[in-house]
Amino acid sequence: MKNRHDKLFKFTFSRPEQIRDLLLYYVDEKFREGWDLSTIEVSKDSFVDNKLKEFFSDIVFTCRTDTNESMTICFILEHKSYVDKLLPFQLLRYLVEVYDRQNSKQNKGKNSEPIDPVIPIVLYHGSEPWVKELLHERIKLPKPELSG
Repeated sequence: MKNRHDKLFKFTFSRPEQIRDLLLYYVDEKFREGWDLSTIEVSKDSFVDNKLKEFFSDIVFTCRTDTNESMTICFILEHKSYVDKLLPFQLLRYLVEVYDRQNSKQNKGKNSEPIDPVIPIVLYHGSEPWVKELLHERIKLPKPELSG
């Protein structure tokens, strides 16, 4: 991890009760429907490879579903002290890397089994107001209606 803030975030969000609170307050209820949040366990796994460790820290945990199946969920935690216009591309790169690694590991390169969810979370602590920008807003299109 690149600095003490990374260590603090990793420590804080490596605690199951903190992950549970994060899910309850920041992840849409429809998305977390079916997860048994009382069964959260932090995993030692990481999907961040050496080239991405410079940019990201991830926390992987498992929980049971309401049908008692085990499920792995990966959070990518990125914190910023400044508004970063390239953040959507950083997150996209991470997501592609993680999903590619999961698919290769779980399905041995075949497209047979669903892969686990990855939830990027950006924690901002800068002095300027945060400007939310979506990836499609960074792509030039001939007609604005093509973005939605």
